[in-house]
Amino acid sequence: MPSAGVTEATVRGGVPVAVDPAPTMQSTARQQRAEEQKRNLDARLTNSVTDGRQDMGAYQSHEEKESTGKRNVSSVDSTFTGSTASCDSDEDCSMVSAIAGSCKEDTLIIFDWDDTILPTRFLTVECGLRVDGPGPSPELRKTLDAYAELANTTLLAAMELGTVIIVTNAETGWLPLTCAKFLPSMLPTINMIYHTSARSTFEPRGFPSAFEWKEQAFRHAIASHFSDVPAVHGRRRCVISLGDSAHERMAAIYACREFNEQSLIDSSSPAGLLCKSLKFMERPDLEHLRKEQYLIQDCLSQVVRYDQDLDLCIQPQQCLVKDDFHNTGHTGNNRMQQQQHTQPY
Repeated sequence: MPSAGVTEATVRGGVPVAVDPAPTMQSTARQQRAEEQKRNLDARLTNSVTDGRQDMGAYQSHEEKESTGKRNVSSVDSTFTGSTASCDSDEDCSMVSAIAGSCKEDTLIIFDWDDTILPTRFLTVECGLRVDGPGPSPELRKTLDAYAELANTTLLAAMELGTVIIVTNAETGWLPLTCAKFLPSMLPTINMIYHTSARSTFEPRGFPSAFEWKEQAFRHAIASHFSDVPAVHGRRRCVISLGDSAHERMAAIYACREFNEQSLIDSSSPAGLLCKSLKFMERPDLEHLRKEQYLIQDCLSQVVRYDQDLDLCIQPQQCLVKDDFHNTGHTGNNRMQQQQHTQPY
């Protein structure tokens, strides 16, 4: 049963995939493994939202702090298309995904930037800051530094599981400028990760909408990455999208579908890409972003191993929280709800 304030997560595939023409013992066993993975992922997602409240770090003042050890993250290497920890041995591959049969190079993880990593709404709306204005106060700087350490751990953990890139609809230069100003300790990690402006790249090519910028960027990133990672029998390749907007969610779905359709035409291979989307709340405050970082750290490896398409929407059911940063005195409960999109694709 989920803990108080958290509804039970519902997880299922969101994108049509090829189906074997007839059931076999192997396909039945695979289905059973997938169902077990689903149950495990349900529990992990449900528990992680509550667990994220337990270690409040440097900016906890209204909940009891529970001591937790820091997550161990190994060193990483950078590549042209993104950043990933290399998969040098069969043992490394099996450690990442023994059930799904994938290796690190089989997984492309695409992060959004604004309100997914950078607390854009918090900085602009709640704090009144601009990238071309004065910097954060010393007190706010301490809060941002603590958050930056947490977000940096998220990116490093993701780089241990696959190739990581960042695709933003902000214009070229926004990402490094805002990182340097508000989250400077993350710059070494950001510099290892390939990042691109979907808008600056595709708006001049005649694509007018924010969704089209993301879709085109995803299509090119997926094609570029997996052209160097050929399909291997017994291994499943996947794309994981993490962001606050419906743009990246639908961009991932459409781009993976197009890639799979083209792969069938080119090679008649049924082993296409798995599409896994984690859509977080729009316009989050810093507290919600902090909880999302814990959620990603706790569940991303399980998402990688999940052997089906995945479409998750994580939304706040009640998001009034005590303002620890400006001492306004507002109080309330935090609840996060995992919901599954049910509309057809």
